[in-house]
Amino acid sequence: GTLVHEALEELAITGKFPEQVDDEVRPFLEQADKWMQKFQPVYEASEITIFNETYRYAGTLDAVAVIDGVRTLIDYKSSRKSFNNQGKPTSPYPETVALQLAGYRYGEFAATWRPRRFEERRGGRRYYLLGSGEREAAVPIPEVDACLVLHLTPDRCAGYPIRADEEVFDAFLYTLEVFRWMNDISKTVMEPPLEVATA
Repeated sequence: GTLVHEALEELAITGKFPEQVDDEVRPFLEQADKWMQKFQPVYEASEITIFNETYRYAGTLDAVAVIDGVRTLIDYKSSRKSFNNQGKPTSPYPETVALQLAGYRYGEFAATWRPRRFEERRGGRRYYLLGSGEREAAVPIPEVDACLVLHLTPDRCAGYPIRADEEVFDAFLYTLEVFRWMNDISKTVMEPPLEVATA
């Protein structure tokens, strides 16, 4: 997934197929290139780190592009499987990607610098570090009119419009609190078992 994202970023920024592409990545990139030739997206940004101070979350969205006159927030999802067990084309999971896109769409600020971040090995949590100077250099997140997930496999590429409006953002905020409960708060609520006091 990471190598596919990196190659897609280069293709989006330069408009050219990267000169050196890993053999496993090439089929994904060829499918994306076909899709781009067909829909002619005009990329305005790629790999933007956004953050929301009000609700204390951050993340990196894949792209913002104008497609047929509509400014669109794009998320890339890649899968090695082109078809499921019933022989139907695979697709992204709307129940998770809509939440992710809503979080990006309603982020408050975009970083204008290469973000400092680190990841926990256990649990896979990513943390973005933000100092006061970096906060002052941030700009409002670009407004978009629509959201799209670009689903890539070695055999096909399809763009699925995703509704990521305020209702979906509200659901995102609930899941954010559930995540905090499961990973942080719940670990603090139980004390050791009661013991009989000894004289």
